This record gives sequence, structure tokens and C-alpha cells, in this order.
Amino acid sequence: MASSDSEYNNFVNDEINGGEGEIGQSSINRPQWDHVKDVLLGNKPISDLGCD
Repeated sequence: MASSDSEYNNFVNDEINGGEGEIGQSSINRPQWDHVKDVLLGNKPISDLGCD
């Protein structure tokens, strides 16, 4: 995927195309499953899950 990101970035930033862009950082957000389980079992309020 990184190579396709570079290709798109090069295309966009080409003088002929007149665009400006940059490749951003990737991030993966996963829930903490032990917290989810506690909420589903009624041991914790849903507000403890947060919104990350």
C-alpha cells in the first residue's frame, strides 16, 4: 500500500497536475475487549469505554 500512496502523491504533486498533497500517518484503533466484555456483563458503565 505504501508504494501506491507514493504513486498517488507523486501524481498529485506533479507540476502538470498543479496539486499539493502529502502522505499521512496510518493509525489503527481497536477496542479494549476486556472493557467491552465488562460493559456487556454489566460490571462497568458504557461511559467507561470512551470514544478512542
